[in-house]
Formats: sequence, structure tokens, C-alpha cells
Amino acid sequence: MESIGEYLKKEREVKAITLQEIATITRICTRYLQDLENDDYSSIPAEVYVRGFLRAYAKCVGLASNEIISKYEMKIRGEN
Repeated sequence: MESIGEYLKKEREVKAITLQEIATITRICTRYLQDLENDDYSSIPAEVYVRGFLRAYAKCVGLASNEIISKYEMKIRGEN
């Protein structure tokens, strides 16, 4: 099954959007955007930021942010 980060990265690449473009639009540091794509949430300061960053990233690439947040919640509850 494709991870959240893999899905976000794939959609970004399909739409030919760079991480720098997303960083400029969302004002999220590219390091955190890379962490999202790598499913590494440990360096992001707090849970609320992870959710906000996922939501902003999803909107930026034209995805339903609620779907991404639901997948993230399932992941942290261990319901893969």
C-alpha cells in the first residue's frame, strides 16, 4: 500500500510542481516538506503542525485535504 508521503510526492511530480514552489506558496520549509514525503514526522515540532502541513501540501497539489488527514489519523492509530 502506498504511504501518505509517496502519494503526495507522486501527485506533486505528476503536476510538475517542485518542492520549492510548494514551500513558497505554503510558507513551509522545504525540509519539512521533504519529511512529509518521507513519512518522517519526528522532526516536525508538534502534531498540530504535521496536520497543518499535510493539509496545506494537499491543497497545494489539488488533493482533498480531508482525505489526507483521515489517512494520517488512521496511520497514527495503527489502522493501516
